[in-house]
Amino acid sequence: MIVSRLSFVIAPAGLDGWRLQQMAQLTGWFQSLVILINFTRNQQAPLSHTLACLTLGCQPHDFCQLAIEGRDADALCRVLANYLLDCATPVTPLHHPPAHPLWQQHPAFAQPFPWRWHCLQGANPGDKPTALAHIAALAAPTQAAELTAQLAAREAVSATALPGQLAFPHVVSHAVGLPTLIALRLSAALDWQAREPVRSVLAVILPAPLSRPQAAAVTRLSRWLIADRHPQLLHDAEHEATALALVLHAMAHGHSPLS
Repeated sequence: MIVSRLSFVIAPAGLDGWRLQQMAQLTGWFQSLVILINFTRNQQAPLSHTLACLTLGCQPHDFCQLAIEGRDADALCRVLANYLLDCATPVTPLHHPPAHPLWQQHPAFAQPFPWRWHCLQGANPGDKPTALAHIAALAAPTQAAELTAQLAAREAVSATALPGQLAFPHVVSHAVGLPTLIALRLSAALDWQAREPVRSVLAVILPAPLSRPQAAAVTRLSRWLIADRHPQLLHDAEHEATALALVLHAMAHGHSPLS
């Protein structure tokens, strides 16, 4: 079954009931199921049920996604993307670098501190020590050995694999000057010396000394990641922009599991 995902931020004009009804009517011409997910409100509902979608309380600047599954999912995704152009700002695909104002200034994603982001698609480190070395080299090229040792020491305390086949290595280090987020999209499952292998790695390297806003943001992210469905959202992110948006939104807002 084909699955497509369309991530967007609701424009200041909002997403009114009549727009939701028109979108529901559009889906009636296709043989696909569409779920509207509001990450900001932490709710979801089938797009075909307009009243249920209205209960999501979608407001301007909310970060949302349409999850589309069916034989004609790709075609329906294109139709809905065109429809949303006048009432939403698309997050995917990645047409701009992460320094775009959408990431730095939009309330759905903005952080009260500067940060860095790296993403490796189809990474195949082979084993956990090599993966940690890759992370260290991206975060602090001139101090990679020191940072690798710090990451390994953290893993020796307890493996950072989370339920849902996601690894979340994180340390506070003098090796970086800015909070650094690193995503490894693995081409094959990797043994993380935990209950199950991991399919994705999200590393967070925080500068020392750690500021209170940085600590609060990463706490919100970690709480978001331990929810059952949230690691799957990162696995399913087809574009780098979607993964980055999910991470930044969790850091800016943080929520309990989707309902």
